[in-house]
Amino acid sequence: MEFLVFAGVFFGVLTSCLLLFFPASRKSLNKYLGITVIFLGYVLLISYFNGTGKILEFPYLIRTGHIPTYLIFPFLYLFYKGAITGEKKWKPEYWLFFLPSLVYLIDFSTFFVLDSQEKIQIFSGKVSNSEALFKADEGLFGIEKFHFVFRTLWGTSFLILIGKILWNYKSEFLKSSRREKSFFQFLVLIWGIFVILLLVPAVFNLVVKLQVYTVYFITVTLAMVLILISLSLFFYPSLLYGYIWDYKGELEKIKIVNDTIDSNKKRDDVTEGIQEDEIKIYQNLEKHILSNKSFQQIGFTIHMLAQETDIPAYKISTIINGIAKTNFNSWLNIYRVNFFIQLIESGEGEKYTLDSLSQQCGFSSRTTLINSFKKQTGNTPGNYLRSLKSQKS
Repeated sequence: MEFLVFAGVFFGVLTSCLLLFFPASRKSLNKYLGITVIFLGYVLLISYFNGTGKILEFPYLIRTGHIPTYLIFPFLYLFYKGAITGEKKWKPEYWLFFLPSLVYLIDFSTFFVLDSQEKIQIFSGKVSNSEALFKADEGLFGIEKFHFVFRTLWGTSFLILIGKILWNYKSEFLKSSRREKSFFQFLVLIWGIFVILLLVPAVFNLVVKLQVYTVYFITVTLAMVLILISLSLFFYPSLLYGYIWDYKGELEKIKIVNDTIDSNKKRDDVTEGIQEDEIKIYQNLEKHILSNKSFQQIGFTIHMLAQETDIPAYKISTIINGIAKTNFNSWLNIYRVNFFIQLIESGEGEKYTLDSLSQQCGFSSRTTLINSFKKQTGNTPGNYLRSLKSQKS
């Protein structure tokens, strides 16, 4: 087993270093996959130490395995969400993913502050004893197996969410090029490894207690997950080195005369070496947005645009990120700000309030209009209105 564990740790460290520190990869959401691999490696080591009794040589590590275990699946989910939907922004609600780890830290706070000898005395009778290790009853709450059961349900929920994302985008990927199909199949493979090796045994053990489900079993499966994920990535090097964002790298070869601030201007002036179909898709998206006034619809999403144009949402996101150098919502706000300026210059600013104008332009609120206008023009709508009035007078 030692060879398997050390192989898992070695491949895990190597893979996470590439995912986190390779220049093209660290700028992408591969960092979430890298963090997932690091956490897996740490949990593997703790599991191995618990099973062999070596944990007593490192008493400050006792009962620390649950902390990264609670974070493995949320970060894996963020990787999949970003890789498939193109979402890159960290949302405030994602901080809630750290809540179970925080609860665990509070629960075991009194145990963690004990000195080394006290920890060894409490824990010495539990090493190599799977049943005692799974109880994790040294905390303040004193609820046996609470964290073991909850972490299983917690991880299961995120793997289900990932499966839902894969299912929702399955048809879009299968209609795409061979390269995109291959990328999708790889993502399904990684998800399948987690489900088969980690989820299924853990869930079965909750429903029907399995004698085989021991610390030794968990150690072996964790090592296999790390090895299989690492080998899969090495056989798919373009993802390991940041391929999923290579669309952006290729599209950066385009030199747009206008930085999309004047969104009505055609972008025909591009350099050679870029795929023509990507440029056409962008121009069609722009034409659709302008002709249908989609930007005036409050709450208009990338998935709505994908449905209207029959272009996969992930492809829309990638192309907009590459050509417009911004995300979908910011790109949409460019058209809204331009439309707001048109309304003001046509005299509508004197007829309606700023709140009313913001809604006409598709902004969800006056604040969003002000922030977007300032970001695009460097000025506020109020100052802009005053400058127009002073010019007329």
